[in-house]
Amino acid sequence: MLRRHNSSAGHNSTAPTVVQNHINSGTGITPARRNSTVDSSGRFCALPTENGLPEVLITLCYLDQSQKAVVTIEKASNLCHDCTDKVSETYIRTSIPRNELENTSVLIQVFRNIGMLRRRQQIGFVCIGENASSPDAQDHWNQMIQGLGTSVEKWHYLRRPDHEKINGVNK
Repeated sequence: MLRRHNSSAGHNSTAPTVVQNHINSGTGITPARRNSTVDSSGRFCALPTENGLPEVLITLCYLDQSQKAVVTIEKASNLCHDCTDKVSETYIRTSIPRNELENTSVLIQVFRNIGMLRRRQQIGFVCIGENASSPDAQDHWNQMIQGLGTSVEKWHYLRRPDHEKINGVNK
């Protein structure tokens, strides 16, 4: 699930209040990703880590002429022990005026269906933009702003939902 949140005054937010709790929880810093490779189409890209933490490969691109930000989840890794890491066509294209880019956040939530009733359970989330969930996510958003029209991709660790915290620390 992808949600856009603009913190500028006078704009309606599509993000729920709980998003602010996630964003301001301050439960750690995501280290910079350094492993990389060239994919099958010849593009330079980062590799997932092998530490078992859930993560997603996100591509960001801002199209200045149409004033649209394109957010794509390319791949996923280590989502859960009984999940496939296959990602269906998952992208969002949303209109964001150039002057609002620095005040906008995109919340990406990853869910899985469990049980016979296919109840949704959140695996984790990452927030990119003004209220980024990590310095690495903020850096990724800034790279998109600076490289207008250029696709920028990075792996991001998913943060666990608040209900999995014990004494304010993600478990």
